Amino acid sequence: MVIRSGDMTIESKLKRLIEDKYDNIKNFSEKIDLPYTTVRSILQRGVMNSKVENIIKICDGLNIKSEQLLSSSEEKSTEKVSTKPTPIHRKGVGSTIKMPHYPSIAAGTLAEMESVEVWNVDKIDIPSVMLGSYSNSSDLFSMRVNGESMDKVIPDGAIIVVKPVENSSYKDGDIVVFSYNEEYSLKRYRPNMINEFVVFEPDSSNPNFKSIPVSKNDLYESNEVNIYGKVVFFSTTL
Repeated sequence: MVIRSGDMTIESKLKRLIEDKYDNIKNFSEKIDLPYTTVRSILQRGVMNSKVENIIKICDGLNIKSEQLLSSSEEKSTEKVSTKPTPIHRKGVGSTIKMPHYPSIAAGTLAEMESVEVWNVDKIDIPSVMLGSYSNSSDLFSMRVNGESMDKVIPDGAIIVVKPVENSSYKDGDIVVFSYNEEYSLKRYRPNMINEFVVFEPDSSNPNFKSIPVSKNDLYESNEVNIYGKVVFFSTTL
C-alpha cells in the first residue's frame, strides 16, 4: 500500500531524501546494511506492509522519525522536509520521554513478533529521571516482555526500554533484543563463550531454557540475524 502525504507519496519523499543524502539507493542500502532489493521493494510497493525493523533502519539512516513521513505538508521541496530527529525529551520537573511502544518480545523460545502497523504504533511515556544518561537519546523504543527466560533479571510482563547501538558496541553480558530467521527474542549477549560463535544466553531460574549459538559469520555477514538494541531500563508492577 502506497501512502500519500499531501500530493506527494511517502515513498517519493523517502526516495528524494535518500538521493539527496546518499546519491542513490545502492549507497544507502549499503550504509544501513539492508539489501538493495529490500529498500527498492519498500519504495516501489509501499511502507505499510514493511517490517518494523526495516523501517526503523531506514529512518535511522536518514536521521528522521517515522512521524515526519506522515506529515500532511504539501511542500515538494526537500528543503521543507526536515531531516533532524523530532526531539522526544521534555525538560522540567516530572518530565517524560515519549517513545514508540512495539508489540511484546519473547523472553523464552524464539517467537514471531505480533504484527504492527509501523505508522500507527503506540506511544508510551517514561519518566526521564529513570533513564539516566539515556534520557537525551532520540532513538529509544519500548516493548513488553512475554516469557520467563530472563526472569532472574527481567520478569515476565515487564516493560523494557531499548537503545539501538552499533554491532561493535555491544558488550559481553548486555541484554539484547535480536531476531534469528525473522523470529524475535530477548537474551544476554555472549560473544566469547564459544569460539567463532555468539551465544544468546537465557538468565532464568528455569533450566529448560537453552542458549542460542549463532555463527559470527551469520551474525555479521547475513540478514538472518539482527540485533536491534540493548536493554537500558525495565519497569514492572509488583
